[in-house]
Amino acid sequence: MLLAWRALNGMAGEFHNDDLADDLARLRTRELTLGKWFLRACDGKLTDEDVNDEGNAFAAAYYDLAQGRYLADYEHTLGRASKRRPQQSKPHRSMTQNPC
Repeated sequence: MLLAWRALNGMAGEFHNDDLADDLARLRTRELTLGKWFLRACDGKLTDEDVNDEGNAFAAAYYDLAQGRYLADYEHTLGRASKRRPQQSKPHRSMTQNPC
């Protein structure tokens, strides 16, 4: 999702802007899903060439474990979600049954 957000906010790599501009436009109008676009445009692999210098700088700053926001955002999001889920006291039945 981060790659699509960066691509749709002007941080796509040169290859996407020049050679795959039609796919980028189809992603923008939701004619292509994120997953289909990623497989089609990136062969399912993310490289530093998929975004421009600004996009790579954004990711480096955001995911910087010492000073970036990623860990705080992750903890905030998962902490909130885990408080809504009831805790199971017993393993789910399917986990205790022999599948054979």
